[in-house]
Amino acid sequence: MWLFIRIAPRLRLIDFPGERKKHGFGVPAVGGLAIYPAVCLAALAGGVPHEFEFVLLTALGLVVLGALDDALELRVRVRLLAQIFVVVICALGTQLGIVYTGVTLIDQVIQEWALTLPLTIVVVVGLINAFNMSDGIDGLASGQVLLSLSILAGYIYVKHGEVIELQWSLILIAAVVAFFMVNMSLTPMKKIFLGDSGSLLVGYLVAWTLIVFSQKTSNLVDPVVALWCITIPVFDVVHLIGHRLSRGHSAFKPDRFHLHHILMDKGLSSGASLSAVLLASWCISLLGIAVTQSSSPAVSILSYGFMILLYCVAKSRFVASFK
Repeated sequence: MWLFIRIAPRLRLIDFPGERKKHGFGVPAVGGLAIYPAVCLAALAGGVPHEFEFVLLTALGLVVLGALDDALELRVRVRLLAQIFVVVICALGTQLGIVYTGVTLIDQVIQEWALTLPLTIVVVVGLINAFNMSDGIDGLASGQVLLSLSILAGYIYVKHGEVIELQWSLILIAAVVAFFMVNMSLTPMKKIFLGDSGSLLVGYLVAWTLIVFSQKTSNLVDPVVALWCITIPVFDVVHLIGHRLSRGHSAFKPDRFHLHHILMDKGLSSGASLSAVLLASWCISLLGIAVTQSSSPAVSILSYGFMILLYCVAKSRFVASFK
């Protein structure tokens, strides 16, 4: 982080305040550039499953893409095509993807229609952009990553009596915690942002972590539980895209209709908004996992869809109540 903070101006990776950005001064957007080599070095030193080696190798493409976007503001089509390309390369290289969900009917459709690769692309690209869009206030995207990984590790511990693949989880958590502390001004270092390089990276790593843990034959995590490890980022991006499209705007047109922006516009501080969103995400995740454990995967998936619908309705009414 210290290194990239110093060279950020030369790389044109300074995030200046604007219409949607209220931070008041230019901040180096180099979090992803710092997290990526830290994770790679730790993985090389400690050893990780070979699937994650390929995930990290392909992740470099997203780090470069995000840095270019931060510096040059790439077109949406370019960003999406590049993300799809990286996901396809990773899926083919690891021979992993979403093969089953635990619901027999859905699994039959996936296998009969050869939908593993298309579904994997949709899910991974969707999560990449969900984390990217959630990166609107200090600590939110990185906090969601830490929350998801902690819930995942906790579930594995409860199910297996130990945290299997602990080393990989600790590598990710340690790197993101270090960034989180600097981003939240909890250290003497100058504040930095994740930048697109960072938000794309963490979304990609979380997505593939969930896929590897839930789709390998070891089945560390039930596939439906993996869904519940990511709640508010997914719920909010679904609502955002629906809101924008319903008004004839691009699904990727920036605005201040994110949940955290709405809470801040209604008077909450940045810290209070962060706490509210993370607490809500934590509660929904635990509720969903409890539903999964006490019912069937089909009921759990339906519950997830119902929660998305409930979130969209509640958020729309909350906004309308202040007009």
